[in-house]
Amino acid sequence: MTPDRLQLVLATLRAEPWPDDPVARATELEGLADANPRDALVREAVLQLARQDAAGHLVPDVVGGVRRERLVRWDAWTSTWDGWRVATGRAARVRVVERWANDPAHARALIRDGRAIRGLVPVTYSGEPWPALTADLDGAPVTSREVTWSAEHLGASVASALASLARWEAARVLPASIEASSLVHGPTGLHLSCLTPTDAFGCRRRITELSEVLLALAGPGDDPVRSVLEGMALMAPATTEEAGAFATRALAEDLAARRHRVVRRHERVVLEQRRAALGAALVRLQRACPPPIGRGALGVDLDGNVLVVTSDDDGVAWGPVGGDAHVVLPVGGPLDTREARRMLRSGAAAPPSAHLDVKVGGDPAFSSSIARWTSAAIRLRTLRRLLEVTGPG
Repeated sequence: MTPDRLQLVLATLRAEPWPDDPVARATELEGLADANPRDALVREAVLQLARQDAAGHLVPDVVGGVRRERLVRWDAWTSTWDGWRVATGRAARVRVVERWANDPAHARALIRDGRAIRGLVPVTYSGEPWPALTADLDGAPVTSREVTWSAEHLGASVASALASLARWEAARVLPASIEASSLVHGPTGLHLSCLTPTDAFGCRRRITELSEVLLALAGPGDDPVRSVLEGMALMAPATTEEAGAFATRALAEDLAARRHRVVRRHERVVLEQRRAALGAALVRLQRACPPPIGRGALGVDLDGNVLVVTSDDDGVAWGPVGGDAHVVLPVGGPLDTREARRMLRSGAAAPPSAHLDVKVGGDPAFSSSIARWTSAAIRLRTLRRLLEVTGPG
């Protein structure tokens, strides 16, 4: 039994929260058992709660070179604790004999359990001052504050956890149960660390437990890996080989989806880089090609007034001689495309006239140059506006 599993059992027995005080909680649970003496679950919960409350009372604080801190698991004759190596300060796990420390039969049974999981967990036996199996965790339990669970690495975590369970199955032994505390996050991913072995005939149940733990750690989501975990939690395969095949297909699908997302993200980044480079090039081109300086005739309006365009330090403007000027490009301001197009239409509607240029003191070559510059400026502004409206967001 483990603390988490006992809490789940207690939660099913009544809707109200149980008291935090151990004595009050035990009293209420025994009252429930007295009222329901034929309920096997309640009877077992009473014994397990008493076993949890009494765990470690007779055991030294430091056993097998490990200082006990947190109860992880217990059974009828042992308890397992997480703690720290007194000599090195490394995280470690220790399983100790509870009531029969001086009984050679229980000490030998603990030694046999250590031999059963040798090669699966780096376990050592110590008989002084108390029979104990100890193992360095080579990482931290996924439930500890040191581990930040990342859903992005769910696929790798599933693969490493199933590989660890497959090694147990190949050795014809399994952990007594798989809880969140059984999973240790090490340099190579998740691996199982359990000092209480059982027979190898409950692999289906262990796969179910592993799937439930990983789903709880990963949280909600919609991806192929979570889908296969949900399926195995509801109807687990019989062996880790079958579970590995399901996980492999889910990982392949998840990897393909990740690749597509990376490709789309790369394409967006490249597109934004190209858009930014083109926008910067358009700005530089506009600054590098200012309007030509000069004065020229555009033609005659419907009232018989001569139209003239001027470009100087005050900007570009056009209009009838002696009348109001229409500003096409103010100093330091943007191009007025409406006036620019009106100016180009007026110039295109009348053929070049040297007589009009002489009359207004203009240059025929300037009239042609300013028309080309204005057309190009309109196109540049159109391109910049297109880049703005097709930008991100």
